Amino acid sequence: MACSAVINLPAMGQWNDPYAAFIDQQVRKDPFREFLNNFSFSFTAGYGRTFYRHELPGYGVIHKDDSLFTGLYLFTLSDSLNSPFTGYQNWLNAPETTAVDRIENIDQDNQILGDTVRLGFKGNAPTIPLTLIVHYNFLERFRLGAGVSVEWHSLPDMNPFSGEEILGQY
Repeated sequence: MACSAVINLPAMGQWNDPYAAFIDQQVRKDPFREFLNNFSFSFTAGYGRTFYRHELPGYGVIHKDDSLFTGLYLFTLSDSLNSPFTGYQNWLNAPETTAVDRIENIDQDNQILGDTVRLGFKGNAPTIPLTLIVHYNFLERFRLGAGVSVEWHSLPDMNPFSGEEILGQY
C-alpha cells in the first residue's frame, strides 16, 4: 500500500505585499515637471500633389523669340492688333508689364487668341506639408493648442490646352 502526502506552502511574495511600506508615504512631485507633463507636441509630414488649371477667356498669348523680347506674353483681346501692346510675363505668380512691339508677318503665326480656341494652361507639382502643433491640457477636461504649418512647393511647367506647338510650356 502506497501513501503519499502533498503539502502546499505559500511562497513569501504571495502572502507579504512588497509595496506595503510605500503606500502611506507621500510621493514628492516637482511642480515644474508636473506643469511640463501637461504639454503635448505633435509633428506631421506628408506628400501630395497640387493641380493647376487656369483658363484665359478674353485674352491672347503670344510667343516671342527675337532679340528684344523672349517668352510668353499675355495680352487682352483689344490689344490683339496694336503695336506696341502691353504684355504680361509671369502672370501666374509675379506679373510684369512690358510694352511689346509686334512684327506683323511673324507674330500673327505665334499667337493664340482666347476668342477662337480654348486658351489656358494646366500642370501639377509635388508638395510636402509639414505641421507642428503644441497642446496644453488643463483641469483634466480642456485642451488649448496652437500650431504652424509649412508647405514646400514649386510651380510646375504648365502646358497649354491648345497650341502647344506654338506656345510651348509656360
